[in-house]
Amino acid sequence: MKKIIKLTESDLTRIVKRVIKENDDFTKEIAKDLFKRLPKNNFSVDDFLDYMKERKSPNSITNEVLGHLESMGFPFESRQPEQDTFTYDDSEEYEMMSDNPNDWYFDIYITKTGK
Repeated sequence: MKKIIKLTESDLTRIVKRVIKENDDFTKEIAKDLFKRLPKNNFSVDDFLDYMKERKSPNSITNEVLGHLESMGFPFESRQPEQDTFTYDDSEEYEMMSDNPNDWYFDIYITKTGK
């Protein structure tokens, strides 16, 4: 037999707030545990994301735990993304004749695919 429960808006609000608080408490506990166990040297945010992905953690939990760790002052290593380096080559092959884009030209090839 099914029961029908009538809830007021305030009942729903209270339930939702409790669920959010319990989830926040849950992720804080995970963050406290990981703060003790994770390596403090040479460990980046990307390493943390990989660590959580290996453990099949949902993205929402991972992001909340990451936020807690950052607020707790976890010493994540900041890694700069590798940047392409451009070296100046003064040979004529790479010499730009004009800085005005209207003077530049491009070869455009149109190919038709058979249908």
